[in-house]
Amino acid sequence: MKRLTRAQGRHDLEKFQQVNESKPIYKLDTVVKERYPRFLDALRDCDDALSMCFLFAMFPKGRNKPDDLIDLSRKLTIEFMHYVIRSKTLRKVFVTIKGYYYQAEIMGQTITWIVPHQFVIERVSNVDLNVMKTFTEFYITLLGFLNYKLYKSINAIYPPQTITNNLRDLVKAKGVLDSAIQKQRKEKSIEDKDESADDSRDELVSALNKDIRVIENKSVMRAESEDQKIGSL
Repeated sequence: MKRLTRAQGRHDLEKFQQVNESKPIYKLDTVVKERYPRFLDALRDCDDALSMCFLFAMFPKGRNKPDDLIDLSRKLTIEFMHYVIRSKTLRKVFVTIKGYYYQAEIMGQTITWIVPHQFVIERVSNVDLNVMKTFTEFYITLLGFLNYKLYKSINAIYPPQTITNNLRDLVKAKGVLDSAIQKQRKEKSIEDKDESADDSRDELVSALNKDIRVIENKSVMRAESEDQKIGSL
């Protein structure tokens, strides 16, 4: 971390990229298994994990925000809510100024979590986002194990196919829409060019016709003056 900060402070982009790519990759699977040797222990202690993941799922993506954790939090929380709906384990819901409180009874365990209101979340100076990020990394790993076990307990496919298919359909529809918009813009630009070319052509023709009329009028006036001179002779 010190090497990364030093390279960033010296504006050494090559060194910064080299140190950033050589960062060790760690997994928290073993830590979760050691912390919760039984599935019911993990299920009993998942209140804070759900609340933190739902909070991160509400974060907007930005420069100083961990985008990968936000995406994983959204994915895992949607999967968990899909399980609660399918298993019909939701018992209570109530609204407070902090957000929506949900309470479900899963395998004899009462689980309560909070989902924040969908407001713009401003960063508070006295909240350390790095500490929250560290906890969220652990909670995401825990919630991934829980979702897998819960789906298998009701003989459901994990990840749920409806969510996966919907995401694929959305991505596909977005690609089709983008291509259609680009095609429409190209056609519009071509039409605008054609219209501008037609307008300039019409202006040129009208100007030429005007010049021709002026020349014809001058020639007629010259011919009349010459006829008058000849008649006077």
